[in-house]
Amino acid sequence: MSVFATVLVEAGQIQATSGSAVEFLWTFRRRIVEDIQLWFVSSKNPRLLLRRVRGHVITTDDPTARRAGLRVDDVVVFTLQNVSRADMGTYMLHVPQLDIYDLPAVLFISGTCCPCSIS
Repeated sequence: MSVFATVLVEAGQIQATSGSAVEFLWTFRRRIVEDIQLWFVSSKNPRLLLRRVRGHVITTDDPTARRAGLRVDDVVVFTLQNVSRADMGTYMLHVPQLDIYDLPAVLFISGTCCPCSIS
């Protein structure tokens, strides 16, 4: 099955402010029952953040992964809380059983998110 026949919508790009929460969504034509992996892709240090094996989400020991969440059905939702400039970059969803290895999501961080104080 081709990637194009399987994936309806890729996550694309998100611009967020530092301190906010972001959510990436990948929509598939059918419920995803296969194992999946979510990677932060860096030219210097690519690293696995989360993976789902036999229906269980496993978080790696990476500091970014501790602020991340993953929900899976026909939509794969990756959430990241309290983002900072260090989180800026490309995230990749891998579904090895479907031969899908490069579904990117790009996060841009600009400014800071802080509540205004009203006197």
